[in-house]
Amino acid sequence: MRIVRFDPRIKIEIAVIGIFIFTFSSGAVPVVNGSINADYTGIHEPISSSEYRYVWEEGMETILNITPLNSDIFYYDIDSGAGGEIMNIDIGDPAQRTIQLNKVTYTTTTFNISFRYRQFGNYSAIGFLGEKYLAAYTDESKIAEKPVNLLNQRILSKILIDENRNHSLKEGRTLALGAEAPGGDYALHASNVNTTSGTAVISIIRNGIGVYQKIVRPGDTVIYERAVDKAYAVNGYENESQRYFPAFLPVMAVHVDSILTENGSAAVIIDGIFQLSDVYTDIDPEYGLLGITEVTEKSITMKNRMNANLSISDNMDFVNVQGTYISPIYLMNNIRLKTANSKILRFFVYDEDMPHNHERRGSVYSRSSPVMAWDGLNFPGFWYDIDSNLFSEELEITNISGRKIPRGSLRYITGVRSPFEAAGIKGSEKHGLNVSFMVFGIGTDKYVAINGKSAELSRILLEHTGSRYDKKTLAPDEAWELGEGYNLTVRSLEVRDNPRRALLSLSHHGTVLKEDWIPAGSFFSYSEDVSSDRINPPKFFTYLDTIFVGCCFDMAQFRYTFLRSDDIKRIQKGDRMGVFRVIDVEPGSISMENDIDIYLRPGSHLNLIGNLSFRVADANELRFYPSNTKGQEISEEIDEVPEVDSMNQSPEVSETQSRYDEPKKVSGFEIVLAIITLSALCVFRRKRK
Repeated sequence: MRIVRFDPRIKIEIAVIGIFIFTFSSGAVPVVNGSINADYTGIHEPISSSEYRYVWEEGMETILNITPLNSDIFYYDIDSGAGGEIMNIDIGDPAQRTIQLNKVTYTTTTFNISFRYRQFGNYSAIGFLGEKYLAAYTDESKIAEKPVNLLNQRILSKILIDENRNHSLKEGRTLALGAEAPGGDYALHASNVNTTSGTAVISIIRNGIGVYQKIVRPGDTVIYERAVDKAYAVNGYENESQRYFPAFLPVMAVHVDSILTENGSAAVIIDGIFQLSDVYTDIDPEYGLLGITEVTEKSITMKNRMNANLSISDNMDFVNVQGTYISPIYLMNNIRLKTANSKILRFFVYDEDMPHNHERRGSVYSRSSPVMAWDGLNFPGFWYDIDSNLFSEELEITNISGRKIPRGSLRYITGVRSPFEAAGIKGSEKHGLNVSFMVFGIGTDKYVAINGKSAELSRILLEHTGSRYDKKTLAPDEAWELGEGYNLTVRSLEVRDNPRRALLSLSHHGTVLKEDWIPAGSFFSYSEDVSSDRINPPKFFTYLDTIFVGCCFDMAQFRYTFLRSDDIKRIQKGDRMGVFRVIDVEPGSISMENDIDIYLRPGSHLNLIGNLSFRVADANELRFYPSNTKGQEISEEIDEVPEVDSMNQSPEVSETQSRYDEPKKVSGFEIVLAIITLSALCVFRRKRK
């Protein structure tokens, strides 16, 4: 046997090559000082127009205009186009990082709108801090005996229900209505339903007690008036200030469509409901940084009463126990301003009380503002990181004809290299968290690449952000259901140690995967074995933030929790996903385009992929926006599209080959990398000689 011995210099050269290959081909890239090298971040060039964004950064016009058309923190009705809230922020000199006095202006104006059940007439509504309120009953409001203007008295009433859907209220049954703390729980009850005489008794119940009843026939309207004598601030506290309250105000209207027998039971069919909160909202002059400067019968105006400093503070410790972050600025009640932890001034305004299941709305396409491209800067349904200015997805319409988006004219690109929220926290490096991974948003769901391949994705089931509200508190022996059968349990707490410790147990369908004592201020993680030489993201990790000691029981608080799915989604070129066909799979991105024509019919809610959809106005004018809610599945209609759909043909069709089998292009980056590598080796060999 011949033994080949390597020259030590060759070994070094091979090692250098190995370092280059690993550094630039691995699925993970180290995070240095919490930043990411922009060369390897996947898609990161915005395609949205700056005038339609809710995010402001240096280089844009110095006045940011926030409206319902570019921000979903304000009320907007897509069908009527109603929504009168506007916030203007004059940044002035960005180098000063200060918003001067009276340079933030919030104005909201009333709009006349019809009740959803149109026979009720019209009323005057107003958007206020993102919610819809009744400003006034007008001469056109048929459910009110006379006009009543609440805004004149600096009070409003929140609209809880305004609908024209059918409800079947069977004999002896109740229909739950809207509830608004500190008001009561309301319900409708049907009794004495007689299909022969066509009569029934409708009762209105509040907190389990009947407060009103009426004998009804088909076509009748039940109107419940209430003497309201209390006003609460937006934050929920009762105001002591004196207000003029109308003697009685119609707070509920219910229209009876018919009385019939349904599945053997007598029932009352209701086809229109309008309900107000039974407490007023006081327009308090102070809401935080902003204060009310003017109230008219048709508008409310606020301005900032002091300067707002947007500088980075070294002693801020709101979201990261080790880093330096910006404290969000209270503008008014639940509306805040979030500034990036960056040398580049960047910020956006958000609603901190927005529920996780709230529909996120992208910039609205209309005749006056034809938005054709969306990314993380103008659609909050896409993942976006304000510190790095990175986002996960791009959606672009390249051609639209009337209400039709032709086949191949809607492009969807996803892929971004992102660090974990926990990167940079003390101890995170021991658990492999100080690296970034390729993240893909598919239909607004978030996936992470496995084995360093964009074609193998694992959905992120749980990911707590750095927000101080994103946390979980557990008592001893309490199990936290994480998803897909995974549970985290606090077995025991040792509060006499310094630091305090917790015995944590991670299980899957009852089988314990890992159990260990963890001190407060430390990570607990679990990684599964994957047959790959790549660095893979962990299956699960959480940060034991603190352990509380109580008089009756102790508790552990967790932050930065992360869990990814066991199921692996494998994607390859030519795959059909929703309305899209995958046209390219690169290490840092996945590109798709629509494989069928898309018709934006009035009132439709069209599903594109996953939870990504288009919501279209039920109106003659074309208006629509991308949404993070699942809509109706789209199928190509043969009668409107007579040509044969090539995707149903054999793979040998030339059109399919030309679209999906384009020659592989070598990126300029790969060429430069090869040149740098060879140059380094040449210099090394010359020095050796």
